[in-house]
Amino acid sequence: EEMVQPTIYQALLAVDGLREGHSDAKEKEPIMPVPDDDVNNTLPFLSPTVAAMVQFQRLTGARPAEACRARSRDFDMTGEVWLYQLDSHKNKWRGKQRVIAIGPKAQEVLQPFLNRDPDQYLFRPEESASVQRERFAERTSKKRNTKQYPAELRSKEKRKAKSKPRRKYNEFYTTRCYRQAIARAVEQAQKGGIKVEFWSPLQLRKTRATEIRSSEHGLEGAQVVLGHSKADVTQIYAQRDLRKAIEIAKESG
Repeated sequence: EEMVQPTIYQALLAVDGLREGHSDAKEKEPIMPVPDDDVNNTLPFLSPTVAAMVQFQRLTGARPAEACRARSRDFDMTGEVWLYQLDSHKNKWRGKQRVIAIGPKAQEVLQPFLNRDPDQYLFRPEESASVQRERFAERTSKKRNTKQYPAELRSKEKRKAKSKPRRKYNEFYTTRCYRQAIARAVEQAQKGGIKVEFWSPLQLRKTRATEIRSSEHGLEGAQVVLGHSKADVTQIYAQRDLRKAIEIAKESG
């Protein structure tokens, strides 16, 4: 943008980055894969909506935001492996194309959510909250030992009529709400005596990457599935990468 002289730019290129432990700069903790046991122990405490988001991410290596904003209009379902092409993603400004290959297992996870308007987001907070309310009501009724009398029921109806309007929900999950839903589920699992460590949606992506990298597809396979290809690759290489992503999704996604 010609805001500095070219000589300043050239001088900055010669400056080394900060080395770990050699400055006061804080180092971020590395993102580690989440064990599948922790994921499986958490799933029963999630609503069906959030549980599907978790499974979709785990099988595809999608970013949390990509899972949150999934819509059927963005899916090409003509092939054995579906292709999820995003209108916007974090590297679009670099000229990158982001296509997520959705294999048979991930397709099965998505099936219950495809019966809606193509422009609607698949995973809706309002539906998730409705299930949680039903679960709470069921747990409350099981704890009660005595029957409810007519006067008691009428009193409940009056309170319900006077209650505040129902909360207005977003059309899709934000990554923050998605992360919080998982954290609450982990906490409930721990209270129930189940051994599980706290984990975040971003770790699911790391788990998928580690799984692919340790397979015959190696580092290259992990890069193409997670969308880590370089911006200056040729169109031929881009097509090759997509074919590899489809192959991996068909096998294990």
